[in-house]
Amino acid sequence: MNDGFDIPQVGLASFRSDSKEDVRKFIVTEMECGVRHLEFTELLGNGHVVVESVRSGKDIPRSDCFFTFKVWPKNRKPKGIIAACKETLRYVGLEYVDLVLLHAPIDIKNLNEQWRGLEALKNEGIARSIGVANMSLSQLSELLKNSLIAPAVVEV
Repeated sequence: MNDGFDIPQVGLASFRSDSKEDVRKFIVTEMECGVRHLEFTELLGNGHVVVESVRSGKDIPRSDCFFTFKVWPKNRKPKGIIAACKETLRYVGLEYVDLVLLHAPIDIKNLNEQWRGLEALKNEGIARSIGVANMSLSQLSELLKNSLIAPAVVEV
């Protein structure tokens, strides 16, 4: 990535299931097959199941796992974005996350402010990398004009 960190080429995107046991079995199986990149989202609220599932499988060091967290930006200022990330990390049992993404550009008016919240998370070491998801080219161009740190990932 543009910030010097590596991201695994294959990963599991966020998904929802009514059965925690099915999620655990699926994640453990994928980890046994070599998957090391796992994504969880605030919107789905199942990050704790994802992290617990990784820990319940083979003994894989944290440093070998890559976790992406998608924060839901609706009606949030930078402090709200930062608080949501810190609270979620405490809830799921992680000290840091490898990548934080703004989940969707649904709050265009506050997008640049929200991005400053992600920049603060990176500067504090809570997020190693930061990025965006589902953003149009014009929205991304506007964000780049007003950011100190360019997104390391643009997920589409």
